[in-house]
Amino acid sequence: LRLDPRTVDAWVLGEHGDACVPLFDRVRVGDGQVLLTPEVRAEAEEFLRTWYVRHVALDSGRSSTWTSGVGVAAMVDAV
Repeated sequence: LRLDPRTVDAWVLGEHGDACVPLFDRVRVGDGQVLLTPEVRAEAEEFLRTWYVRHVALDSGRSSTWTSGVGVAAMVDAV
């Protein structure tokens, strides 16, 4: 979409990689809902599925893995 990321609200549930579930029908830019084409959805899915591998390759010495589990636990607890 080539937008300023600060204007985009898009949710992904689950763990990194193949376990993530993007909520494409909830994507918003500003106050408006965005309908993504199948091509844009495919590009976004590929980015999401390979993001963590790229992050680990940076060898930054930090991890974000545990936060996904904490977030899911909080959602389950809220329900």
